[in-house]
Amino acid sequence: MITKQGFGLAFGLPIETAVEQLHATARELEAAAEKVSARGESFGQRIKAAVQRRLSCSHGPRADGGESFGQKVKQAVERRSGRTQHARQTDAERSRYRQQLRKRTMGE
Repeated sequence: MITKQGFGLAFGLPIETAVEQLHATARELEAAAEKVSARGESFGQRIKAAVQRRLSCSHGPRADGGESFGQKVKQAVERRSGRTQHARQTDAERSRYRQQLRKRTMGE
């Protein structure tokens, strides 16, 4: 600790009080860091485990024998796709406006 008396202020407090609070905060942060590292698992390992848990739940075999969510989305996109609608519409218009060849006359 600093025992020097002065009239300076830090953080709106006398210098001695501010320094004491900073040291106390540093001790608390060091203790918290030791607790986190004592767990044995890093943040990355915890994230990896959470992702694996999430993936294993969503991609497991279906009891009802239904399709997966990805397959349902794919089919919905195909149904809503402008390409398939356009193809259906052009086929309908082709059959509607199909030109019939006229019969040839004797002069042709």
